[in-house]
Order: sequence, then C-alpha cells, then structure tokens
Amino acid sequence: MLGFKSDQIVVVSSIDSTFKEATNHLLSAEVVGFDSEFWATTSKYDKGGISIIQLASHKRCYVFDYHVLKDSP
Repeated sequence: MLGFKSDQIVVVSSIDSTFKEATNHLLSAEVVGFDSEFWATTSKYDKGGISIIQLASHKRCYVFDYHVLKDSP
C-alpha cells in the first residue's frame, strides 16, 4: 500500500511531547525517508527558504513546520 492513513501523519509545530515522540520514533526506525518544501519566491530578491520538512518511517510520517520551529528555544 502506498501512502499513509490520516492517523499516521503527525504535524510537529512546537518543541513538545510530539517533537520528542517523533525524534524517538525516527531514531529507532530502520529506514527514514526525507522530503522538503520551500517558500515560493516571486523575484530574485525574495529570501525564500525551507518551510516544511517531512520525515517518514514505514509506519508514520512526521511533517515538521520548520518555519515555526526555527524560532523555538
């Protein structure tokens, strides 16, 4: 089966218990897949940059909101 069910996708937007769960799960996974999305830019003067990081094992996908997390303590 390709893809994940909605209960297997977890959005991580703060450094909390969900972040810790994601870290522990991914560190114990045999294989981890990676994908990222970037801010759209409309001109060469826009800074753009990474916005979302997706990390997944065979059992669960974590979507990290990098734009929010980068400013977390």
